Amino acid sequence: MTDYSSQNNSEESADEFELLLRVSAGILYRSADPVNFLNWIAAHGASLAPELTKQVDPETGPVALFFRAMGVQIYNHTPTPDHDFALHPLPKPERNQPCPCGSGKKYKHCCSQLEIHQSPLADFNMLYYTLECAPKNMLATLPTSKVNNEALADVAEQWREEGKMDRVLALLEPWFKPTATLGKRHRWLFDILMDVYLDVDKPLKRKRLLQRACEADDKQLRSDAWQRKASIDMDAGDTASAWKSFSIAQQLDPNAPSLAVLELTLLCAEGKFDQAKARAVFWFARFKRSADVTPEFLDLLAQCTQDPRAALRAAASTDEPQPPALQELNRLLNSAPAIAAHYHLDIHNDEAMLQPEKALATLERQWAAKAQPSKPNLTAFSNDDFDFWSRAEDWLPLLQSKPLLWNSFEVLDDLVMGADTILNAGGIQEHWFDFLDKLLDRATDLLDTQLAAHPSTTQLPWLFLENRPALRLLAHKVSLLEFTEGLNQNFIHHAERLIQLNPNDNHGYRAQLTTAYIANNQLEQAILLASHYEEDAMCAVPLNHVLALYLNNQQAEALARLKAITSRFAVAIKMLLAKSPKQPPADKYGIKIGGKQEAWFYRDDTLELWQQQGALEWLKKSVKGL
Repeated sequence: MTDYSSQNNSEESADEFELLLRVSAGILYRSADPVNFLNWIAAHGASLAPELTKQVDPETGPVALFFRAMGVQIYNHTPTPDHDFALHPLPKPERNQPCPCGSGKKYKHCCSQLEIHQSPLADFNMLYYTLECAPKNMLATLPTSKVNNEALADVAEQWREEGKMDRVLALLEPWFKPTATLGKRHRWLFDILMDVYLDVDKPLKRKRLLQRACEADDKQLRSDAWQRKASIDMDAGDTASAWKSFSIAQQLDPNAPSLAVLELTLLCAEGKFDQAKARAVFWFARFKRSADVTPEFLDLLAQCTQDPRAALRAAASTDEPQPPALQELNRLLNSAPAIAAHYHLDIHNDEAMLQPEKALATLERQWAAKAQPSKPNLTAFSNDDFDFWSRAEDWLPLLQSKPLLWNSFEVLDDLVMGADTILNAGGIQEHWFDFLDKLLDRATDLLDTQLAAHPSTTQLPWLFLENRPALRLLAHKVSLLEFTEGLNQNFIHHAERLIQLNPNDNHGYRAQLTTAYIANNQLEQAILLASHYEEDAMCAVPLNHVLALYLNNQQAEALARLKAITSRFAVAIKMLLAKSPKQPPADKYGIKIGGKQEAWFYRDDTLELWQQQGALEWLKKSVKGL
């Protein structure tokens, strides 16, 4: 026989081995008769896996016997409908009994030798290949079967990675139907279905699933659900609710290792890094002698005792190692001088222009000569300057020798755009994303420090070119928050800051900010902001103004505003009231103001808000009255 551990010596043999498993699963799905299956694989295995066949030692016997022995392994690891999707391995013979592979030899002189090698199926989940054969209606029967839930969860994850969302939902949703009693078998599946509902944008289903799991009979599942809720609360900026959810989860399952990571994550999200280090020491001491955790988990806790933020980010990353230039930039950023104000403000009538101090201005000119930065047109965040990184050998030494440049808006702006260019091109995502995030954190802190000594009414108009790097960095931060956290309080804080500094709102975040205000029940703020932009050409702010007035029980004012804008935004109102509109095709010239695409995106962003308190029905009746 051949050594099974060598079967994946080449990509070709690995591919054909997977083909053998896939075809075998199809045969067994139709009939799990072991005699027929072993006869089939003995006859056809070699033709399906010719590279594997070449590795068979001819001294051990005919190739057919090798594949018959392989067939026993496959049969023993394959769940089938005939056996209620449970494994049904063939009885293991005594050492002196005939080998079941059909060689005619005693078992001790034949296939028992395979036991000293790693199973050829150690890295394969045969349920995946079995369920590939199953129609969707068959998937709905699995909750009453004997299927292994860990294997089922692995299938769901693989299908999710492959984008087979319809099959994932058909696989998982039957487990959580309203009549189902949620218990231990659901733990493996709950987290995956929560993630899938997020992927396919089903917020109501996700919310209902979370609520049911928080009330499940099984304590561990309830703890899992409350831990998930804590993460959602924190992402929404609701710190108090996040810690309350964490406390409930801890009471339900105080020995859950996942609680350690969750607590450290919550503390880091609040910027409490020293407290996170101290708690990492506690958790490490608690689990270091536990048999319920892996060495990798203990290593993560150990790293968190030194730098919890970096350790947690690295643990979440699936990227390749950082490129050398990025490694050096991260090193320089981590050792950068403390944030300090190195600009003065040239103020005229509450409008200010950022001017670098002499020493910083000199270094910025040197930077411009070395980096040759390209500033984008208008309010774009990216310059698509892919050559910026090929010029790193010219500008990187300047950052190494002149750390003052880490307090320059010009330099931070160029580095952020450089990272953004990589991300837009589909580069090594996690590393560049983390670098960009840290740069933007520094930039926003630098801006706050710079303006701390000046009245809060001071404005930095976009009209002044000198202000654009700082404003672009803040706008980039707002955009990143919208993408990563949604329209939560953190987004609101930064978007307010941006519009306060530049009331002309060249980046156009007043639309998202009014939507965020409404979503967070800050109706007075939405009304006040929208009132400053009553003549907006795009539909979002004027329609949000109407919605906020209605939800704030100011129906008369809402109707008056609706009358004033109905003719201008008839397309958007019609789209909002449509029952099942189809998304309009993209226009090669972009989104047309007053067009169907603009109306579609507004509906997609705000429909759930309009469905509150009968606002959509009120709109329908009011429009008819007009």
